[in-house]
Amino acid sequence: WQRERPTKPGENGLWKQTFTHNYPFRVFRAEAEGHAPALSERVAKDAGDVELTLKLKKAAPMAGTVVDAGGDPVAGATVYLAVGQSMPQIHNGKAQHGRDCDSRRTDAQGRFSFPPQTGKFLLIVPDKRGYAEVDQREFGEAKGKVRLTPWATVTGRLLVGNTPGANEEINVGLRNSHDPNKPRPYHILNGTTDADGKFRVEHVPPGEITVGRYVRLSEDTRGTALSRNLVAEPGQTLTITLGGTGRPVIGRFAWPAGAKEQPFDRGHYSLSTKVDREALEEFQKRLLHKDFTSWNMERKKAWLETEEGKSAVSRYEAASQKTYGTRRHYGFAIQRDGSFRIDNVEPGAYGLNLTVLGPPVSRNYSYGEQIARLSADVTVPSLPKGVAYLDEAVDMGTLTVTLVKPAPKVGELAPDFTVPLLDLAAGDAEAA
Repeated sequence: WQRERPTKPGENGLWKQTFTHNYPFRVFRAEAEGHAPALSERVAKDAGDVELTLKLKKAAPMAGTVVDAGGDPVAGATVYLAVGQSMPQIHNGKAQHGRDCDSRRTDAQGRFSFPPQTGKFLLIVPDKRGYAEVDQREFGEAKGKVRLTPWATVTGRLLVGNTPGANEEINVGLRNSHDPNKPRPYHILNGTTDADGKFRVEHVPPGEITVGRYVRLSEDTRGTALSRNLVAEPGQTLTITLGGTGRPVIGRFAWPAGAKEQPFDRGHYSLSTKVDREALEEFQKRLLHKDFTSWNMERKKAWLETEEGKSAVSRYEAASQKTYGTRRHYGFAIQRDGSFRIDNVEPGAYGLNLTVLGPPVSRNYSYGEQIARLSADVTVPSLPKGVAYLDEAVDMGTLTVTLVKPAPKVGELAPDFTVPLLDLAAGDAEAA
């Protein structure tokens, strides 16, 4: 909801709004103290003059109390109400852009009140005394009590190679799962290293986090290198070292002879630990019912809702998290001549992947179509016993990308393709 663009109030409940942005449609929401909100129907941008009537029904306010970890009321805390896709941006514990969210400050007894709500919502409290996120179910179960959890803190030292990384940005990202149908805040958590590579990032929400060096990958993009996955407990101060181990991986990307050359850094590229996907898929097959693949969609959904199905999903998700949760990713920059250097790569088997995109096709797009790609295996040998870091690089040499044939444009003849035929007599009618 765009609360910074309110309607123009008139008299006797009348209001007026003129479209000024090129959205395909708009929906209006009316709120008032002591009344449940009312929503309008969709109004298309080319609908012309439209008259709407929104009827509000009386309802009890949504009242609650904010308390600290010990249960004492918290006065002067700001409570944000996120509905739909609205969310505040929280930078190092302080809300920066909460204009799309309604907000209230707690009184001396920690109390707050919002107009009644009818759908999903999220209450967010970023305060120096702690942090809370409470959805509509949790709010009801706690009978309106919102308990703050103490922030965590991440401290440590950055070593690029085995040299202190001075004046570098450190980024902390949250790895909690996200429900796209549920509002959530956007956290920006960062700090800057001092001359000795030391850093400190405060106001970290407890939970699964990723800590890494934030680097410029290209002229337009930035990413995380030397990252580590951690779990931050409430009130805990984590102390870690980023870098200082492993060895560098170097190389140079090149275009095939006769190809039009352009910057390689327009696109996507990464070095990541290889995972055994085949073993994970085989484990999934063993968990599923022996006839699962032959069932139609309705029967599959029904089985997944059984205790056996739920157990299979739970065990597969745990195995998947164990496989991918410990995966290492390294971001790196590509120079104009195609050369690259990836610092502090731990011993192991990796996949180096590069996708090169063409220039933007219009102002509405940041990139164009895929024009080249490359995948290569990288093996970083074990280090000598007792050695944490070795400056001797793993040299990949010159890596020539493979050109991708442009996709046909609208109106052009499609390339040859095959279509599988359904044998209805053999039972494929159900699949059809």
